[in-house]
Amino acid sequence: MAGHPATPPETLIFRRGECLMREGDPGTVAYLIQQGQLQVYMERKGRKIQLAMLGKNQIVGELALIDQMPRSATVVAVEDTIVVPIDLSRLRQIMQTQPDLAISLVRVLVRKIRDTDKLLASVFQKI
Repeated sequence: MAGHPATPPETLIFRRGECLMREGDPGTVAYLIQQGQLQVYMERKGRKIQLAMLGKNQIVGELALIDQMPRSATVVAVEDTIVVPIDLSRLRQIMQTQPDLAISLVRVLVRKIRDTDKLLASVFQKI
C-alpha cells in the first residue's frame, strides 16, 4: 500500500491491482488522482460492492483524513495510477491559502452525501 515514487517526488505511482487503502485502516492521507483509474469498494458477506470508479482530478481518502476515522472503503488501482498524497497539514494549508480548492473539496463531500441519499432511497424502495 505504500506506492512507488514517481517524478516529481511529491507524486506516487500505484500499479494495476495495487491497493492504496483498505476498509478499516487508519486514514492519514488522501490522494489526488493525476492519471489513471481507481476502484472504490466495500466487501460484505464475501461480496464486493463497488461504490465508485475515480479518475483524473478526483480525490480519494478525504473522508478518513478529515474526520480521523478508519477508512470506509477499499481502493485499488484499476490501471497504473499517479497520485499526489495530501496529509492533514497539507490539507489545512490548502484550505487556508487556496479557498477555491477548499470549495471544490466541500462540493465533493456534498456530492458524496447526495449519492448516498440516492442509494439509500433506492434500497428502501426495494424493501
